[in-house]
Amino acid sequence: MKKAFLDTNVIIDLILGREGAGYAKQILQFGIESQIRNCTSVLSFANIAYVLRKYLTHKETLDTLKTLFDSVSILSMGDQQVYRAIKLDGPDFEDSLQVACASAAGCDLIITKNRRHFKDIPLPVFTSEEFIKAVCQSS
Repeated sequence: MKKAFLDTNVIIDLILGREGAGYAKQILQFGIESQIRNCTSVLSFANIAYVLRKYLTHKETLDTLKTLFDSVSILSMGDQQVYRAIKLDGPDFEDSLQVACASAAGCDLIITKNRRHFKDIPLPVFTSEEFIKAVCQSS
C-alpha cells in the first residue's frame, strides 16, 4: 500500500473549502477506503490549528482536528528530521521539515499545493489534482 504524505496546505484546502478541496476530499476518501495510507506530520497539525483559529471557534477547531486525526496517520518529528531539513537547504524550511518527516517515515510521495518548495527532493511530488488524475484513477 502506498503511503502519501499530505502537506499542510492540502488539508487546509479541504477544511476551508478552498480551491482544490474536491481533490483533497477524494484523496482522503481514497485513504479511508484503504487504497492508500494518508499521512501528515505533527507539525502540520500545529499549523492547521493555527490557521483554523482564524476561521473557526475553538470548539470547531478541536472537532475538526479530531475528525482529521481519525482520517490520517500522524508522523512524529525529532532531531534527525530537523537536521535532515537543514541539510536539504530548501527554499522553505517548514517544507524541508515535511520532506524529512515523510522520507523518514517511508512515504512514497508528497501531495502539496506548492510544488516549487519541493524541488530536488528524493520523493515524487504531486498536486492534489495531479495525484487524483495520475495515481487514483489508474488504480
